[in-house]
Amino acid sequence: MRRHSKGGYQRGEETRSRILAAAVNLFGNRGFDAITTREVAASASVPPASLRYYFANKRGLYIACLDHVQQQLYKLLEPALIAAEAMIEDDDVT
Repeated sequence: MRRHSKGGYQRGEETRSRILAAAVNLFGNRGFDAITTREVAASASVPPASLRYYFANKRGLYIACLDHVQQQLYKLLEPALIAAEAMIEDDDVT
């Protein structure tokens, strides 16, 4: 295995990312109660045990999905948030 530059294994991060992408899609389209971890594993093309390894259980996977979506949204909104903060600071100065 090749070491990932941040200290983990690159292949492990790719597997985790693939699971997250599949889970976000399934949770987003069908909801938490309508899917199983086996469906997520099949969609991500990983063994079901991989989900337990990375996320412990379905709830842990769901929380990881929420964190992932929040991080992606923040990346998209960050420039606008910085600009808005700058405008507020400019108004406070004058």
